[in-house]
Amino acid sequence: MGSFLEPRSFVDTCIPPLFGYQPYESGGLGESVGYARYGEGSSNKYPMYANNQVFEAAAFPALLQGLWAASGSGSYARPAIFTQRLAVRPNTWFGVTSAREVTVVWCYLSFVAEWEALFANNPPVRAIIELERSTNSFPNYSTLNTNLSATQINLLANLTAWSVNEAERATGVFSSLFKTAG
Repeated sequence: MGSFLEPRSFVDTCIPPLFGYQPYESGGLGESVGYARYGEGSSNKYPMYANNQVFEAAAFPALLQGLWAASGSGSYARPAIFTQRLAVRPNTWFGVTSAREVTVVWCYLSFVAEWEALFANNPPVRAIIELERSTNSFPNYSTLNTNLSATQINLLANLTAWSVNEAERATGVFSSLFKTAG
């Protein structure tokens, strides 16, 4: 894989540096930059994250593909929850001195059409959801905004709980973390 990665799905700016990639950057006038590795390419976006790599760069495309597939490959029909076994690299910046493997369950909060469909027969709730999506980017509220309304908090809590429950029901993703290998 080259230095640049053009994804189908986009993740928050804090995730790519964990794999040695800079946050996503779109190009100008028809150009697309995508995700570039730190130290490669013309951009050095977010240099404060350059020391944050703890996972192998080769695992980043699998994360993007896994979240894309889990969410319904662009339909956002299902929760974007994806399990990944990752090798942790030594990182003196964070005091990680030895390599090991971890299992990460990525729970990426995004809108889920199956969840919204649950309110098909409840016009008042559906209207609230549509209003929040169009005016406040629900469920992607700014993390700097700590002044969410009770309605916004309840929508986030309900979507999150439903997503976790749905992923567990469908795949056992969370309970499998606590089972011993037999």
